Amino acid sequence: MSDTDEELMMSVCAGNLYRLEVLFSRHYEAVHRFFTRMTGDGADADDLAQDVFLRILKYRKSYQAGRPFRVWMFGIARNALNDRYRRTRQAVTEDEFQFQAHAFTPSEQLEIKQRAVLVQSALSRLSPEKREVLVLSRYHDMTYEEIAELMDCEAGTIRVRVCRAIKELRVIVNELLADQRHAM
Repeated sequence: MSDTDEELMMSVCAGNLYRLEVLFSRHYEAVHRFFTRMTGDGADADDLAQDVFLRILKYRKSYQAGRPFRVWMFGIARNALNDRYRRTRQAVTEDEFQFQAHAFTPSEQLEIKQRAVLVQSALSRLSPEKREVLVLSRYHDMTYEEIAELMDCEAGTIRVRVCRAIKELRVIVNELLADQRHAM
């Protein structure tokens, strides 16, 4: 039976640093997707995701037994992103959506890619706070309770923020679709 994330992290805290490799292999892709959706830039996402695992190693002694590892890890990810924003003072930019084709026809692939680009474009127009709650809840399947713990607020507050962000995202998507129709 494999160790839980929390057991692995406690082992890392105890000095078994090689156990971080298991956590890295389990969570790197999720952290990378979080940054890709938050920044829209694949290269930044690579740098930030690697930074998170360096910070996990550096700040391992701050991990508290019993705390969900994912919540602690995404807290570190948020801090890394905030540090990057402070350092660069750059607006979030769009990156081309990376799409891997599976068993779709070329026209289906194009439609899926266009929808993904549309959603990413709409996400990039949300405030970082609204984008973050949507990315964590919808793309990383974090519960409102986990996000609330991460953001140090109530689950009800997160529920309201997600609802408002979805409503705003819907409006933005509709505006983008209307712009596309007018451009044709």
